[in-house]
Amino acid sequence: AEAHMYYCNLPPIGPSEDVIILEPMIATGGSSCMAIAALLERGISEKQILFVSVIAATEGLHRLRAAHPGVRL
Repeated sequence: AEAHMYYCNLPPIGPSEDVIILEPMIATGGSSCMAIAALLERGISEKQILFVSVIAATEGLHRLRAAHPGVRL
């Protein structure tokens, strides 16, 4: 499975603001990494991102950690 960006509408986010990504389930980590990449492209740093999930597969967690080690999970 490969994630696709269908829509992205973000308000202005300052360097002192945190961003919370809520995702019910991390399976492969594809959509998680894509969401984080969309924020990074807009100048948000990994330190500003808090990623929250209820259920997670080990594979997805490893992928997310490897790709974005600075994101709080």
